[in-house]
Amino acid sequence: MDSSNISIVFGQRLRKLRENHGLYQEDVGEWFKMQKSTVSQWESGRLPHATIIAQLAQKFNCTSDHLLGLDNTGGTSHSIPIYASKVRAGLPILVDGNVEEYIDIPNNIKADFGAYVVGDSMMYVGIHSGDLAMFKKPNGDLPINQIVVASVENYDWEANLKFFVKDNGHYALRSANPEYEDIVFTNNHHIVGVLTNLVKQAPGLPDYSRMLRIKEDSDERWSDVVSVAASYGLEPEQVKNLLQINMQAALTLTKKR
Repeated sequence: MDSSNISIVFGQRLRKLRENHGLYQEDVGEWFKMQKSTVSQWESGRLPHATIIAQLAQKFNCTSDHLLGLDNTGGTSHSIPIYASKVRAGLPILVDGNVEEYIDIPNNIKADFGAYVVGDSMMYVGIHSGDLAMFKKPNGDLPINQIVVASVENYDWEANLKFFVKDNGHYALRSANPEYEDIVFTNNHHIVGVLTNLVKQAPGLPDYSRMLRIKEDSDERWSDVVSVAASYGLEPEQVKNLLQINMQAALTLTKKR
C-alpha cells in the first residue's frame, strides 16, 4: 500500500473508531491539546506524528498497524477501496480521488474494489440501490454473460452495472430490468470490474413501494384482460381453453415451417 493510501486508510479507521466510541473530534483533540480542525485533517488523510499515532492506538485499544492499514498482510482479511459510482468530470472510476472509503473483507472474498449500487437497472436479479457490489479487475478475457461495472468515456465517466452480453455478433451492456434498453458496447466503453460479491442492504419502504407499483401495474393489465373476456360473456375456464387451443395451433404452424 502506497503512502497516499495509508493516509486515507488511517483517516477512515480513525473516524470509525472515534464514532464507535461515541466521541466527537473535539474529544480526540483534547487528548493532545489540539483543535477539532486538526483531528478533522487527520480524518481527511493527513498523517500525524508517529508518537500521536501510537497514542491513538493505545487510546482505542488497537495497534498502530491497524490504524495505518498494515495489519492485513498475510492475515485473514485485506483492505479494498470503495469508489464513488459517479465520479468527477473527466476522470475514470478507478482513481484515488474517487475513493469514498476503505473496508476490510475476508481473504476468501476475491475482490479488488467495491462500489455502492445506484438505481434500479439490476433489480430483477436482486441487486438494489444501496447494495455494496464488489469486483475483481478483468483478467483480459471477455466476461460474456457476467455482471460487470463498465465506465463510459464521456464528460462524467459514469459507471454502469450491467450484464455484458454478445447478441447477433455485437457486444452490449444489458440491464436486468426490461424498462432499460441495451447499451451498445463501443470503443468508448471500458470494463473495469467483474462482480464477485454483493452485500445486501436491508430492504426499506421505497423498495416495497416500487414492487407494489409493479404489482399494481400487472394487476391492472390482467384486469383489462378479464374485462374484455367478461364483455364477451366468457367464463375463466373458456378463456383457458381458448388460450390452449391457440397456443397449440401456433406451435403446430411453427413446426411445419
